[in-house]
Amino acid sequence: MFGGGGSSKKRFNTLSILNWETKEWLEIKPREDEPAPWERTYHSAEFIFPYLVVFGGEGIADLDDLWVFNFITLGWKEVQIPKNKVKPCARRFHSSAMMKTEMIVIGGCHSRYRSLNDVYSLDLKPLLETGDVSKLEWKERKLEGATFLTRWGHTSTVLGDKIYVFGGRFSNDLNDLLAIDLQAGQIRNVKGALDAPIPRRRHCAAFMGSSLLVFGGFNGEYFNDLHYITLQDTRNWVARSQIVNKLTQMVDNPAFSDSSVQLTCGESVYLHRSLMLPTFKYWELALNDFISYLKELDKPRVLELLRMVYLGMNENTRPDLVLTQFDARIESYDRIDGRSYYNLIKNRLKGNEIESNSLVVPNEASGSIKFKESDWDELFAAGLPLTDVEVRVNGSVYRSSKALLALNSEYFSNLFSGDFADGESIQINNLTERVFRVLLKYLELEVALIPDTFNQR
Repeated sequence: MFGGGGSSKKRFNTLSILNWETKEWLEIKPREDEPAPWERTYHSAEFIFPYLVVFGGEGIADLDDLWVFNFITLGWKEVQIPKNKVKPCARRFHSSAMMKTEMIVIGGCHSRYRSLNDVYSLDLKPLLETGDVSKLEWKERKLEGATFLTRWGHTSTVLGDKIYVFGGRFSNDLNDLLAIDLQAGQIRNVKGALDAPIPRRRHCAAFMGSSLLVFGGFNGEYFNDLHYITLQDTRNWVARSQIVNKLTQMVDNPAFSDSSVQLTCGESVYLHRSLMLPTFKYWELALNDFISYLKELDKPRVLELLRMVYLGMNENTRPDLVLTQFDARIESYDRIDGRSYYNLIKNRLKGNEIESNSLVVPNEASGSIKFKESDWDELFAAGLPLTDVEVRVNGSVYRSSKALLALNSEYFSNLFSGDFADGESIQINNLTERVFRVLLKYLELEVALIPDTFNQR
């Protein structure tokens, strides 16, 4: 965390990190004989190991300076852009996002809230290759499309090859959702976003899987609400609390469990492997180790971790659990060069060796990591109890998970919560197989992003 403001318009230029194990903040103080950025608020910052890149913000006036902090040398360096080179004007309340090795700066305002609609990119690859900040250059990105981009106080969040811009303010507060494709040079409005949050600015946003979460903000009054929109199969905003409550209720719930774990303390906990599996991209390395690790904990801690895992179900997000026991088996990758910087840093701090053969490193060309059919073939061959219910439709048999079906369907939730017996089949005669396959895909994909091949089991 860098900079920010406090009471009486006080500004900071301090840099602090949070240790997730100890829940303690540590301030990193640069050497007294080295430069540091001015105190500021409303700036942007992006991290790409081992650098933190800070741009703009508000100090005594609006700023256009660019600073780089090196977490290895623990020093700041200012990037001096020659006058004959392109650079963004001074600004505050802009947004930034990382696209592979590029830092993208979008909009903002300067002077007396004069709104901007420009887009700039800063390729950090020369910095990563040489460590020389003087090789960094800004590039203005021109976009085609009839969509209104002029705004400040918005958010910019990356999913795949697109940047999604939500809200902000021009003459009024906004609640539109824009998609920017830099490679194609296009910007478009995401249509069909029904029941969008109240217009707002100065909120925060993040992706969890393919769902964009928006929290809080301001439009004359402050908000503490949470909304999400899934940018895959649906375009409807949903109150996040609804799905959170359902997933929380699944923790240690025998009604929809597909297995259990016996703790060394003598107690047992019901598990839902169908909810746990999508959290671990490389389930063959992590899931069994995680369950073994649970056995050594007390029940309250197990329930806490299970809730984190259930709520982290998606292809891109994994809760940071505990850096012990099974941590070498849990992935955290930098997709630029395939190195596991998470493990590199962790082991450097602890003085441990890394077992390189215990890690499976994705190829950059593979893009976003997905479950493959081969993964599921291995999974079912291993006999893991993922599917625990049988549905018969006009003579055809489909296998699925009670937990997944119950989360998105009141019909299945009531059915399984009643007198439904283990091993009992569900008979459906009033739907065609084609319609049922579409329904089953929605029920399974909406929560866990299970692949299409799951429906064939």
